[in-house]
Amino acid sequence: ARRKRMRVAVVEEFAASTFDEESAYCSIGSGSLGGKGRCLAFFKWVLDTHDVASLFPDIVLEVPPSLVLTTSVFDEFMAANSLWPVVLGGMVNEDDEHEHEPH
Repeated sequence: ARRKRMRVAVVEEFAASTFDEESAYCSIGSGSLGGKGRCLAFFKWVLDTHDVASLFPDIVLEVPPSLVLTTSVFDEFMAANSLWPVVLGGMVNEDDEHEHEPH
């Protein structure tokens, strides 16, 4: 139990060689978690550090164990598959497209 409490609000970087099934929230990549990833991590922290469950006794509030792809992985995927022009509706010229690629 102590070990689990120590992991509250910790986003561990995933590595197959050291993966621990007790990890509640992992990321792949070196970039930012992005908005949704940060929101999930924050919500998990709130649930783990405050007694929110007592405010809603008939509702189960939890963030399931999660693996989040960071923005660097997302950007790499988008660039490798030439998806930026598709997503941005062709509103990007070649020079602008490179702004979204990982540096």
